[in-house]
Parts: sequence; C-alpha cells; structure tokens
Amino acid sequence: MKGKRKIWTIEELHYLTENFPNLWNKDLAKKLNCGWRTVVRKARELNLSKSESFRDTIDFSKFGQGNEPWNKGMKGLSMNQACIEKQFVKGNISSMKNPLVAEKARLSRNETIRKEKLRIKYTLPQKTKLKLNYY
Repeated sequence: MKGKRKIWTIEELHYLTENFPNLWNKDLAKKLNCGWRTVVRKARELNLSKSESFRDTIDFSKFGQGNEPWNKGMKGLSMNQACIEKQFVKGNISSMKNPLVAEKARLSRNETIRKEKLRIKYTLPQKTKLKLNYY
C-alpha cells in the first residue's frame, strides 16, 4: 500500500489502541492491512507506547552472551590476498593529494548536490543516495 494514505476506521483505531502495547508492529500492520511505519506513525499521533512487559521480552543486543561476530579480531575487510598486499604499501600516496584529482572530485560533488537540490525543488524522482536537508 505504499503511496496510498490510510483512512482509519473507528474499529481499526480501537484495535490499534488495545493491541499496540503488546503486539509487534509488523503483526499489527498485517492485521490492519497497512505498512508497519503507518502503524508506528499513527501510534505516535495517539501517544501510544509499548508496555513495559513487552519491552522486557525484547533482546536489544545483536549478539547474545557467548556469541562472537565472524570478523572479531580482523582489521579491515579484504576479498583476496592481492588486495591485502597492495592495501598499505609504504610510500603509496593517496590520489586525493593530487590537486587536479581533488578539484575534479570537488566539482563533481558540488554538481551532484546542485542537481539534487533542483530535483527536490521540482519534486522529481530520486536518482542518487544523497540525502539533503529540506529547507
């Protein structure tokens, strides 16, 4: 239902206020036939929050006690041995130290920002992952 505004019925609002404190947002969204963000947005409008007992059941830690991430103790991420050998070669100078390369990157970045501001101004579809503040 992305892009369509949800019109809430009295029954749906009653169901949301009764069940929001103790159910997962995705389960509520399925039952109410809408997105989970819509459920969260409406709950905020109604000043609803999850119950203390529901919050206690959630494990907020990504790794439980005794579990370790696969990359513990590794520095950086390399796909093969050739990358590791060439990654930090002594005397290797960053390409951004070259003023011509740095200037080209700056101009390209500024041009992308300019285009993105125009896109926002004229409400065109987004083509980059760039996030700008809306003034």
